[in-house]
Amino acid sequence: TSGNGLDGVVFEAAPTIDRLGNPNSALLFDDVDDFVEVPNTGGVFDLPGPFSIAAWAMPLASSTDNRNDPIVWKIADPGTNQDNYLISWQDGDVFRFGFENTNGQDFAALSNAKSPGAWYHIAGTFDGTDLRMYVDGVLESTETTGSQNIFSGAAPLRFGNILHSNHGNRGVFNGAIDDVKIFDHALTAAEVRELAGIPEPTTT
Repeated sequence: TSGNGLDGVVFEAAPTIDRLGNPNSALLFDDVDDFVEVPNTGGVFDLPGPFSIAAWAMPLASSTDNRNDPIVWKIADPGTNQDNYLISWQDGDVFRFGFENTNGQDFAALSNAKSPGAWYHIAGTFDGTDLRMYVDGVLESTETTGSQNIFSGAAPLRFGNILHSNHGNRGVFNGAIDDVKIFDHALTAAEVRELAGIPEPTTT
């Protein structure tokens, strides 16, 4: 629906009810082998500078490792464990947003603990020096990274799965995902609230 022609292919993930109760309007991932794959044509999903990722997600169970419950994940090249960027559900029942630099160092901002079985709007922004994690339009953490060289490569972008990587723990999201959005700039707090459907305060 972006109009950019960056269409994904759905592998096994089943249509399900979205957060608004609309049938067949989100995708359910089975914790086994489901995923959506979007080709990285022309390196369009290599995001070396500021970027943002947003999605609605409903985890159905607690997680034991962020690599077991990926929501949006881009690795550098097929068969590697080099992470361009990611949003995932991890142990402690928190959402994780981050990336890996070319020295193999991971950086991440985490949400507060959440309860499985509910829809959440999750958004991560990176402005070139700081990672920010928002849930339902609220800023929950900021991590300062400084300027970093982020991995990039030909591997496709994936939703719900990183089975094509060499990570020791790699799996499939257990839950539903909807309305994934990726931006090549850092969203403002107001823009994140707009995506989450949070009205701006009015003045008289």
